[in-house]
Amino acid sequence: VHGGQQNNPLQPTLHIFLARILTQLFDVSGRDTCDELQSLGHKNIFDDLLIAVGIVRGDVMSAATRASEAVWGHGKEKGWDTPAWKECFILCQLSRAIEFLRSGSTADAIKCIDLVMILGAPEDVTYPFVEYFESSVSNLPRHVEHSLKFPPIELKAIAIEIAADRMIDRIHCPDIAVFRNDYYKKNKRVVVTGTTTSWTALSKWSDMNWFISNFGHRWVPVEIGSVADGTWREEVVTFKEFIETYLYPREIARENANSNQKLPPIAYLAQHDLLNHFPTLTNDIEIPSYCDVSGGADTINGWIGPAGTVTPFVTSIHMITCLCR
Repeated sequence: VHGGQQNNPLQPTLHIFLARILTQLFDVSGRDTCDELQSLGHKNIFDDLLIAVGIVRGDVMSAATRASEAVWGHGKEKGWDTPAWKECFILCQLSRAIEFLRSGSTADAIKCIDLVMILGAPEDVTYPFVEYFESSVSNLPRHVEHSLKFPPIELKAIAIEIAADRMIDRIHCPDIAVFRNDYYKKNKRVVVTGTTTSWTALSKWSDMNWFISNFGHRWVPVEIGSVADGTWREEVVTFKEFIETYLYPREIARENANSNQKLPPIAYLAQHDLLNHFPTLTNDIEIPSYCDVSGGADTINGWIGPAGTVTPFVTSIHMITCLCR
């Protein structure tokens, strides 16, 4: 959904649904949050929070916005040394989302909800909303404008020389017993090929236009730059901006090796529960049967980034990484 002011029959239902979530969440943790903020001497934030959640009469949007900005500023300057800060921010963003929906500003409401999800609002609160939100909003007419038309990118394999004693075994669709006995029980790394050929993600996710059409209006946390050269930072951007500004230009330059095009910094969508944020993506993958050797998959995460992305060394011994490109 693009644009600020839009009227549609979904909004009354959505803001009532959100209001119930807000009340539910405040009953669970909001009162303790208010007490803690007051004990820390932040009476202004405390007063604004009470207005934002409807306990005290006042301008709800103004109060929720002031409290959100104050909490965010405190986090950037001093960090959030108590859960009360995050809980206050989540409550205020939900309150703002309700007010935006009431005024017809659907896009602004979506950003508030995405911020709530990025900050890790309780799953029992976010899951029902995400399911409702995705199914309902997807049925509304949407006007999507692409400032760029993305042709398919055909990634080229790069041969890397590795010493024989450092090579990792590479096997095609091994039997579960072989995987368990020869690798899992020995904590031995292995590259397994041919297990994701049935994934629709292999075709759908390589099309950046598809991502923009379906999730371009949504907000995601992105790591930009490099720790090594001191340029690393985090930003919250729309999926569309992530693709158009960072991901696509680097992939095009990689295809045109002789290009003198100035590249944007590397941006990486990581350290975020992407598949819970966009649950419809789980329809495009299948949990590898090899996860069954350890009792199934406890957590499913997704990362999106360009070639050349460097991440810290992963030391988890019970993890299966699937590469989609």
